[in-house]
Amino acid sequence: MRFEFLPVDLIADILSELDLESLITISTLSKRLRNIVSDPSLNPWRRPILRVLRSGNYESSLKNLSVRSTVPRQNWIEILSLASPSFLLYEATLPNLTSEEWEECFNRRFLPGWRRWRKDGTWKKTYLKLLHRISHRTETLCTSDEAWTKYIVLNRNGSANELEISSRSFSPLIIFNEMKIQSNLAHLETRIRLVVEFADVRILALGTLNRPRSTLTVNPNAHLFLHPPGIGPLDEVSRRYSVSSPSTLVEDHGVYPMHCLTAAAYSRPAHFHTFER
Repeated sequence: MRFEFLPVDLIADILSELDLESLITISTLSKRLRNIVSDPSLNPWRRPILRVLRSGNYESSLKNLSVRSTVPRQNWIEILSLASPSFLLYEATLPNLTSEEWEECFNRRFLPGWRRWRKDGTWKKTYLKLLHRISHRTETLCTSDEAWTKYIVLNRNGSANELEISSRSFSPLIIFNEMKIQSNLAHLETRIRLVVEFADVRILALGTLNRPRSTLTVNPNAHLFLHPPGIGPLDEVSRRYSVSSPSTLVEDHGVYPMHCLTAAAYSRPAHFHTFER
């Protein structure tokens, strides 16, 4: 049996194992293959595009993928949601998407609270504006546009405080170590938990772990934050793609001397920090 005589869903599944350059070549070999490749319901482009995005090594064929009519538009929602800001701003040829598609890209990539930046502009303009801001903050130390950084403290008494500090002097570890001294927890090691990670934002939780002697030393807010109700253990397949991670131990051995402490280096701007005490 010839390859082209196979069922279309099987052909699309086989083609999805190719790299982007080979898939582009395949789409020009025959009319039947072109129709299969360009069918949005089959969409053999999705898997190779996601492989490239997850690897971080963007192929040259990805840069001008928007000019090819055989690539369904929905693939660009994936690209605009996951690709690096520098690639989208300075290398890729952006497609012509509808306002609803740009809104979906915005919702997938950014935090819900960032919708306030839209004001009277279009979703495309708002998306690109925020992408420029993120690229600027990631590659430079300039904080003229965002001089203050906000963080949340989850207290053991059940309350929570939203605080802010100058972005230039913001150091999560130093702030948390001061809280440990105030709460008589300086003898415990600091642990960092990655709660969730998006394309440009990661939410971190800093806290301490110890065997509680009474309920007064338990932080129920922190437990609910790290273990939301209704979310059970992950199966083996889902665990590989989980955004949560085990806590990381910071070998600070107490908090003295203070001048030896340095903040962890982040590859992406952390716009949200949560401290537990």
